[in-house]
Amino acid sequence: MFFYSRLYCQPAGCASKNRRIFKEAISIKKEEANLKETDWREVGVELITLFLTISTHPISAHTITQLTHKIKHLSKISETQKEPNSYIQIENTSNSRLYASGNIFVLESGCINPTIHSGGMEKIKGTLRGGEVYAKLGANIHRAGSDSGTAMFIKVPDDQKNCIETAMEGTTIKIGSKKHTFKAAIRQVTAALDPSGGLMLE
Repeated sequence: MFFYSRLYCQPAGCASKNRRIFKEAISIKKEEANLKETDWREVGVELITLFLTISTHPISAHTITQLTHKIKHLSKISETQKEPNSYIQIENTSNSRLYASGNIFVLESGCINPTIHSGGMEKIKGTLRGGEVYAKLGANIHRAGSDSGTAMFIKVPDDQKNCIETAMEGTTIKIGSKKHTFKAAIRQVTAALDPSGGLMLE
């Protein structure tokens, strides 16, 4: 069975199958260490070719089925067992992605343009310059931002605190859904939500 149009003239059941394919593709974790980035690029190219490109070349239902199996296979091997007590402790990092279910501690000069996701507490003894940080149990940072006003984000849940010794211009903090960007340098900042859900800066 073949079909020619990506937008109509599809065999019965293909529309729902296409939706399932896209949902599976979107839910895939592309950044798992045990997979090559090229594998996901190939899947992306195939999806675009099949569904987003106007062409008169026939595409069989078998081709779609094969792509579905490929996505499922890549998704399955990308799943890694979570370690509930994992943590990271390093001296410094630059242009890196750090993920841990527990605490993440940066003990020396700090971080430049990182992406950090901590399931515990995030503590940076040096400077955090650029990038994005999320800390489930709160963040404690010596210096956030730079003299040039580099944009950066520090996020914690609504029941936690952002503690920053020096926050430079351009630093954005987010507590739950509440966000604040510093327009000038400020020292000794503790950010949290008050009982009514408003953002407090102390």
